[in-house]
Amino acid sequence: MSFIDRFCIVPLRVVTIVAGIVLVGCGVSTSSGPSINQVDATYVDSVMGSDISGTGNQSNPFKTITYAITVLGSRKSIELSPGEYNAATGETFPISLPQGAIIHGSGTDISSGGYSRISGSGTFVSTYLGQSQLAAVVIQHGGGIGALVVEAPNGVGIWDESDKSESGVISCLVQASQHGIVTVGTSASKVQNNVIQGNISSGIQVLGNSSPTLIQNKILLNGVGVTVGLGARPLFKTADDYGMNTISGNSACNLRVLGEGDLDVVGTIWDTDVFSFVVATTCVGGTNISLEGIGTVIYQLVPTSTSPLFGGTRKLNLISPVFGATTISQEPAISWDASGTQIAAAAIFDRPPIVGPSGIVNTDSIIWYWYSGLSVGAPGFANFSDGISLNAGNLSNASPPQALQKGRSYYWAAWEWDPTGQVIAASTNIGFFTVLP
Repeated sequence: MSFIDRFCIVPLRVVTIVAGIVLVGCGVSTSSGPSINQVDATYVDSVMGSDISGTGNQSNPFKTITYAITVLGSRKSIELSPGEYNAATGETFPISLPQGAIIHGSGTDISSGGYSRISGSGTFVSTYLGQSQLAAVVIQHGGGIGALVVEAPNGVGIWDESDKSESGVISCLVQASQHGIVTVGTSASKVQNNVIQGNISSGIQVLGNSSPTLIQNKILLNGVGVTVGLGARPLFKTADDYGMNTISGNSACNLRVLGEGDLDVVGTIWDTDVFSFVVATTCVGGTNISLEGIGTVIYQLVPTSTSPLFGGTRKLNLISPVFGATTISQEPAISWDASGTQIAAAAIFDRPPIVGPSGIVNTDSIIWYWYSGLSVGAPGFANFSDGISLNAGNLSNASPPQALQKGRSYYWAAWEWDPTGQVIAASTNIGFFTVLP
C-alpha cells in the first residue's frame, strides 16, 4: 500500500497570462492524515508515555518520537496523542523518518487542544545538497506526516528530499518557522490540504529537480508564499482536478519563479482584489507573481462583481448561480433579471470572457450557449439542456451541451440587444461558480 493510500482515502522573457481570475476548484479532501492500522501502529504520548517501561502499544505508549523511531521494526506507523513534542519533552531534532514510515498526529486545532505539535530544530546533512541544514522533520526515504502542527523557529519545518513519489505532507499546520516546507532533489511528494502560514522567509520552497503536487493548501501570511527554483517543476493540479490552492497575503510576493519551468497555476485562489493583482520581476510589496527567470506562468483572476460584461450597457442582475456560488449539478440552470426584451443570450465560459470593440474575443472559451432564437428557454431563464455547445466558437456547428466538469469553476454572463438586434443594451457582470466534485 502506498503512502497516499494510507492517507485515507527570471529576467522576464516570456509571460503567458490568461485574462481574468482564478477560481477553478477541485475536490476538498476530508482526510485528517494517514489512516492508522491500530495493530501495526506504534503509539507515543508525551505526557503519559514512557521510553523506559513503555511497549509502544496503545495502552502503554512510548514518550518520544525519537525513541519510537529507533524501535519501529516492521511497524511503519507512529500515532501521536495530543500534546507537545519538543526538546523539553525529550525529543532530539531533527526527527528523521525511517524508510516508508508515517507519523500521524491527533489534529491541528490548537484552540481546543486537539493537536499534536512538533516544535524544534536540529542539524542534519542534506544528501542532495551535501551541506548542513536545520529542520524539525526530515523526509528522505518515502513515508510522510499527517494531522500535525510543525514548527521550526530557527529552521525548516519540513525538509523533504525523498525519492519516493508516494511520500507526502497531508492535513498539517506548518507555522512559525524560517521556511515552512522545502522540497529538494527528486522529491515528488503530495503536499495536500495543509495550512502553511506565518513562516518568516517562505511558506514552500521547491528546489532542485523536485516536482511535488500541491493540492488544496492554504499558503498565507508568509514572507514569500511559494518559491520555485531553477530546475524545479511543481504541479499545481492533477490530471483530473484543479489544485485549488490559496496563495494569499504573503508579504513579499505570493509566487516567486526563479527558473525556466512553465507553470500552469489556473485554479489557484489569489488575493481577491482584482485591481491589486500584480505580475512583476521583483518579489516585493506583496506582488502576486514575481517572474525572475525565463519560465512562463498561466493564471486566471476572479472577475469583478460590479461591472457589466459589455461596458456602457445597463446592468442586469445575476440570479442563479449567484456570484461565487457552488453547485452540485453538472448541468445547472441559468437565470438572470431580464428586462423584457425578446432578443437575449447567455453563455458559460471555461475562461473569463474578454470583450473587444466587436464583441467577445475568446468565443472558443464558450462551452455552453443559449440565445432567444432557440425554441426552448426564455429571456431570464434557461435550463442547461436548453442550450448548445459551440465548436470552436462557431454557432453554425453546434451540438447538444456536454455536462460540466466536476471540481472546477466556470464563468457565465447574459446580455440583451435593443429592439433592432444591432446594439447590446444590457448585460450582467461576469459571474463564476464552482461545480462540487
